[in-house]
Amino acid sequence: MKKLTCGLIISGLAYFGSASVSLGVPAYGGTEVFKQPTGETFQAALQGDEWLNWTKGVDDDVLVQDKNGFWNYAEIEGFSLKPSGNRVNIDPKPDHTLKQEQVKQWAQEQQIAQKIKSNVAPFFGDSDPGPSLAPINTGSSRKLLVLLVDFTDIGMKYSDSEWSDKFFGDKEGTVKHYYKEVSAGKMTIGPAAESYGTAGDGVVRVKLGYPHPNTGGNTGAANQKIVRDAIAAADPYVNFASFDTNNDGKVTRDELFLVTVTAGYEAAYSGGGTPSLWAHRWSAGTWQGDGKTVNLEYIQQGENHGDHMATMGVLVHETGHLFGLPDLYDTDYSSMGVGPHSLMAGGSWGSYGNNYAGSTPVYMDAWSKYKLGWVKPTEVSANGSYTYTLNTIQPSNPSAYNVVKINTSTPGQFFLLENRGFVGYDRALEKSLKGGKPGIAIWHVDETQSGNTNENRKLVDLEEANEGTLGYSQLDTNKKGERYDHYYASGFNTSFGPKTKPSSATYEGTDTKISVNANVPASSAMKVGVKIGNASGSVKATGVPGSPSLSHNNWNNEKDYAITMNMWWGNNGDTWRLYENDTLIYEEELTDNSSQAQKAVKTFTNQKPGTYTYTCELVNSFGTTKSSPLKVLVK
Repeated sequence: MKKLTCGLIISGLAYFGSASVSLGVPAYGGTEVFKQPTGETFQAALQGDEWLNWTKGVDDDVLVQDKNGFWNYAEIEGFSLKPSGNRVNIDPKPDHTLKQEQVKQWAQEQQIAQKIKSNVAPFFGDSDPGPSLAPINTGSSRKLLVLLVDFTDIGMKYSDSEWSDKFFGDKEGTVKHYYKEVSAGKMTIGPAAESYGTAGDGVVRVKLGYPHPNTGGNTGAANQKIVRDAIAAADPYVNFASFDTNNDGKVTRDELFLVTVTAGYEAAYSGGGTPSLWAHRWSAGTWQGDGKTVNLEYIQQGENHGDHMATMGVLVHETGHLFGLPDLYDTDYSSMGVGPHSLMAGGSWGSYGNNYAGSTPVYMDAWSKYKLGWVKPTEVSANGSYTYTLNTIQPSNPSAYNVVKINTSTPGQFFLLENRGFVGYDRALEKSLKGGKPGIAIWHVDETQSGNTNENRKLVDLEEANEGTLGYSQLDTNKKGERYDHYYASGFNTSFGPKTKPSSATYEGTDTKISVNANVPASSAMKVGVKIGNASGSVKATGVPGSPSLSHNNWNNEKDYAITMNMWWGNNGDTWRLYENDTLIYEEELTDNSSQAQKAVKTFTNQKPGTYTYTCELVNSFGTTKSSPLKVLVK
């Protein structure tokens, strides 16, 4: 990739009013070419969402567009960003430019998004409570009405049948196929009845009598107006009364999903195409049609992703909001939330091979599927030792997928275990994890939180398996260019418990006494051990464990090697812990067959060059013994 000549571009701040909750999609984030009106070009990558969005380059400079369309280096003035008058690649670059981290800090400290929220009134005042953390009754099917919107200055590029297939086709890469697979057949997305064109294909094409409003990253009343005008134009072809299935005089989102696809470009994918708008889910109030009050909660997105038809990742993400799910990326941009690991975060842009971004959005996280009722976890709370086999979602047998829920004594907090393999839509993880491997995902859920804005206490947090090795959380610190070894499996970190980093403590610091061991190779069916409390099976030890010793097989200073623990004779331990450079990286439950020898092995792959010092502990109810240090050199 060429070095970028510009940095961050804040293209707009918008909020959708205190009476209505808007939820959008994170930016694609791929590098693209931006062009000044006089022809000068630069490369940058769009980030953020429809509330706050920008384009980031390697220099981390912040740029804004002036009224003449020129990209300027930005300045902060009050509670907004203003063009400085120094145009990128035209005028000299200022000695001191505003940087991305400064903008993020400013936005957080000054609560910029909250100020926008309070100052931008909703176009329509109907209350929209947004996603709820209460159990969601999704039923078994949903009907979608897709409105394709032409304007006086630009029309739809792709045909009605192409868009009908994008939503309702049976093959991989459609909204219907995605939800059938991720729900294990519990949710069917189908076309709403209508008489336009090919009757019953769920698509109505309308033309509005004004130019595209080109809202870009500044979503607001103009976007709601598109919906109201489009639904009125579609009225001759749709019998809205037929969707009032409970005869209460209302057509709710549970009875009819509304989608508007507008001619022009999708701003979440590209900051360069015009006219554009940013994909989002919102409400345009209500509308009277066929004697019914129709709820205008909707999804809206632009038709084109650069030079191609929009992929379906944005659509399935926004449909997740219509089901009631919240965004799981960090909407104040101080972290990545759950990053590429879920449809409801950056995983909506997933792809594999050379396919377009968003063509293969990853599966939802375990919590989202649990809340929607698409998986019923095996729950465990009592002290003891347990073994479970966790299965990935298999396209040929999606119902085999399962989840383990480990409850804690703290209200709202629990852990979910699932197996994430690079199969089905999760094939996209192979690219987005940048070399990271499949395995067991451990989710820490805190349902006292409403979202993932606070990286120190998220609604849904992935316990990153490599955090102890790295010394920091990649998701919490926005490390977007690194390899993500976030899942647990043999060959990497396999243990999660009270002493590991991350640990199984609650957010209040309470020791849950929960341990998870995944010391098996990654596969479609992985056997996982769960231990709660001090259970250790049939304990035979009569004193502290015998002294352990460590050895290695890395005589040639290679990147792949194994550390072996031996306790030759004495009281057994029921747990052994391995420390690397004084950091606990591995913990495993052992069987006590005192007095006999004990042995355990931890393998390492692709270790970075350096000198590593290992020590270990053997633990039982009588106490702890520790080994002497062992040094390993990797070149």
